Amino acid sequence: YPIEREITFSADFEHFYLQIFDKSLNVYTLECYNRKLVIAFNYGSRAEIVMAARLMAESGDTDYSEKSFAKYLYTSDIPDPDLIVRSAGEERLSNFLLWQAAYSEFYFPDVLWPDFTKGLSIC
Repeated sequence: YPIEREITFSADFEHFYLQIFDKSLNVYTLECYNRKLVIAFNYGSRAEIVMAARLMAESGDTDYSEKSFAKYLYTSDIPDPDLIVRSAGEERLSNFLLWQAAYSEFYFPDVLWPDFTKGLSIC
C-alpha cells in the first residue's frame, strides 16, 4: 500500500522559521498513514475571513458563493477538516477554522498536546 503523509502549515508565517519543525514533525508522524496533519501558527480565523473578503473584492470576483469565497482562504488548497482536536480539555474553537469547521467532528481530550502518546494517538 502506498504510504501517504502530508504535513501542511497554514496561516501567516512572516515571523516563524518553519524549518525548525520539519524533523520533529516527521518523526512524530511516521506511523500516521494516509492522513494529513495541518498545523496553524500565528493564525486567526476572523483575520483569515477578513483577508479572504478583501482579496475576493480586489480580484473583481463577483461569484458570491461559498465555493468561490473559500478559494481566498489560507486553507484553499486543503479539504475542510473531518476532525478537530482541541487538547487540554478546552471545549471551544477560540477563533480557529471558523469557516472550515462547519461540518467537523470535535474531540476534546484533557491531555496536553505535547503529552499525546501512542495510546492517545488520533492516527
